[in-house]
Amino acid sequence: VGTLVFSAVVGQSTTLLVSRLGTEAVAATTAVSTATVVWAGAVNAMFSMVIAVRVGFHLGRGDGAAARDSFWLATALVFAVLAVIVAVTLPFSHAVVGLTTSDATVVRDGARVLPAALVATLLGVLNSLCTGGVFSGQGRQSLVAALSFCLDIPLSIGGVAAVVLLVKGARLLDVYWYQTAAALVELLVAYAFVLASDW
Repeated sequence: VGTLVFSAVVGQSTTLLVSRLGTEAVAATTAVSTATVVWAGAVNAMFSMVIAVRVGFHLGRGDGAAARDSFWLATALVFAVLAVIVAVTLPFSHAVVGLTTSDATVVRDGARVLPAALVATLLGVLNSLCTGGVFSGQGRQSLVAALSFCLDIPLSIGGVAAVVLLVKGARLLDVYWYQTAAALVELLVAYAFVLASDW
């Protein structure tokens, strides 16, 4: 429940910041979010729980190698599924965003940022497999909390605020590419903890 509340607060804060770019930016953000949340949310929820259970199960048996292997196997499967979704979606950006709205301006603006949003979403799901999956399965909730408050909040809300408020002439596409870069940083930090884990 805490993660859902946290995600909602971060999402609403980001939307509030994006509103500084205009109503079309907010509408495009909503359309893109609607187009990605169904598949990303389903894959994220399902595989984070599977990883947490499998890692915890294997660690409980004292088999760290199996715990590590189950994480990497599930991560490879998720990456493959998401890569296919991204590859199939990209050529049809206008049509995909068009499924969420009939406003031509919103479709145009949403399709323009959809590629960056797809990559950021893919990276975010992979990161969540670490935080909500492997770290939970390892019983490292304090690490998850520390990453959320010391890395995720400053990068997500603080970074978007910096782009919107400090970058002269910032556009919605700038926000999305920033979010992609931030998601990559978060994923690399999470993978560093995974690789350094004492399985």
